[in-house]
Amino acid sequence: MAAHAAADPFEPQKQDQETVICRWKRKRRPVACNFYKCIQSRNDIPNRALVISEVNGSFGKWLSLRKENELFDQCTMRPLLKNMVIQLVGLVESVLLKNKCPVGLSMKDLYIKILHNGTAKLQVLIPEVQVASQGLEVKAWKSVRTIVDGCFAKFKIVPDEATRGFISSIGILTKNTEVLFADFPDQWDNSRKGAFLMESCAHANIVSSTFNAKDSGLRWPLGQDGETPWVLQQLIYRGQKFSQYNKDFPYDYVKLCRNTYKHFDELPKYIKNKLGGDKDGLLNQMEKWTPGIWRILYVAVHKNKK
Repeated sequence: MAAHAAADPFEPQKQDQETVICRWKRKRRPVACNFYKCIQSRNDIPNRALVISEVNGSFGKWLSLRKENELFDQCTMRPLLKNMVIQLVGLVESVLLKNKCPVGLSMKDLYIKILHNGTAKLQVLIPEVQVASQGLEVKAWKSVRTIVDGCFAKFKIVPDEATRGFISSIGILTKNTEVLFADFPDQWDNSRKGAFLMESCAHANIVSSTFNAKDSGLRWPLGQDGETPWVLQQLIYRGQKFSQYNKDFPYDYVKLCRNTYKHFDELPKYIKNKLGGDKDGLLNQMEKWTPGIWRILYVAVHKNKK
């Protein structure tokens, strides 16, 4: 991925860079990959070096030439577009790691380079960087979310719940972003969900406080009457033989679901039937009790990891 107009430890030279690009008269538009201050050997006179990457056109134009089914599968992103979003997220993280922050990033700063094998590669011209601050970082991540929203809007597509969870997590998951967003729960099957449920309580001393935090979004489910759903109450009652569950702590809800999943075959038939007859039914029931639960758990587990 091409990148930024200026990289640490050098300050951006926005005016010089834009002047060079505007004067560069070629069929294909160049994008600055890096902009360095150099020191000449004679008299130590400062000089500047602009590293140029050739691109084939703007990202917006490339989008307009794509068919909807190349980029979207109904209301979610196909890998081609999703991988570009993940690369953009990773780029912003890489700049922030240098204690710099992109400013004013928008879709017009994105370009496409077609590689020799025909693959479209995202290139980014960051118009300005400043020393990072919490306020600027919040705005930078918001800019990325706005760009992603713009891709959906261009095709008049409303993202589904899982995809909205993916987009809203940009700026919450800010470390190791490319790995975490590549494995985001929006595309998980039931096998992956079950494995994650089993793993999520493996380090109780670490995750319990995160799950119990008010901003985790996790709560014990309640029915329309404000009471614990009957089948969940049955699970609590039977599970008390092995562990205690306190409804004041959301972590205990996850622990109950995890233990139920692990020992599902030991449940009486009438409870199994209420849960859909198998472990997949339990996972589906969890999604009804707590919409977006996999995103909630995934973010809670990973957002504070360094």
